[in-house]
Amino acid sequence: MTTRPNQPLLLLRVAPLILETISFECLAVCRGVCREWRRTSEIVLLRRWEAYLSDFIFNPLWFRAVLRATASVVSGSTVLHFLLKHSSHESSWTPGDLDIFCPITSAESMLFHLTKFEGYRNKNSTEDIADGRDDYLVDNTGGLFQVIHLERPDGREIDLVVSTRQSPLSALTYFWGTIVLNYVSADTICVSYPLWTLAGIGRLHPERSSFRHARLCVDKYHGRGFQLHTFDSKQEPTYHSIYCPRSYRTFFDRSCLRFSFDAPSGLPLYQVRPPVHPVWRYGGDACQADCIGDRRYVLCLQGLESANIV
Repeated sequence: MTTRPNQPLLLLRVAPLILETISFECLAVCRGVCREWRRTSEIVLLRRWEAYLSDFIFNPLWFRAVLRATASVVSGSTVLHFLLKHSSHESSWTPGDLDIFCPITSAESMLFHLTKFEGYRNKNSTEDIADGRDDYLVDNTGGLFQVIHLERPDGREIDLVVSTRQSPLSALTYFWGTIVLNYVSADTICVSYPLWTLAGIGRLHPERSSFRHARLCVDKYHGRGFQLHTFDSKQEPTYHSIYCPRSYRTFFDRSCLRFSFDAPSGLPLYQVRPPVHPVWRYGGDACQADCIGDRRYVLCLQGLESANIV
């Protein structure tokens, strides 16, 4: 007489082995299968993210606690590479540094942790934010107060990007394109344009992609195999869609793909005020509520000169 194996126990043993080999996009789908798969997907993704952090951070668990306490996030090419891991768009390029975005109110606390406990030294704390060497260094009229370049003796580098506002996400809205408009906080992953980003496709910011330094970034990502077009490109319709450039977007609307990790880890080290949430759009007249996207976050306003609002 044969007995059937315990199916829940078998699932818990086999699921991690399966999920370890699939992409972030597939993990986002698998988490909706059942409660066990959701929990396993979160564990697998957190383990994968901490492996990325371990290239730059000695103690990823403690670092996540610092991110949470200082209301900071990680963004840039490291997050993009992480999102495309095990996907058909994964390529041989590797991120060169870790980009940390923090509010102006907690920059000193984050800098203290990185220099005191992670072994980094301050290379140049007064770097001109218009030098254009990185994805977010486009002009000096946006949401950046300061970029602090840090280096460890083993050659690892971190760019600490200080926002001019209370929210670190404000600086992200001044990026040159959608492909890098993603972030990972202490407990959450957010992809602002998942249908494009996870397919290796991006759209350029009409007001910032023409900058010389932004063009260098565009050429860099073209070389990495990404398809980058303007919003009026004929490759894919954008108006009257969830990604209409005239619609106001937030990092918390239903067009974003958000993935939560496990329960918060560690205790807060520093106390800061709660952040506010930035809003952005990618040019043109303000939406007149004729889009099919998430209308709860569409502001039907005209005459707004700024494409970024906080």
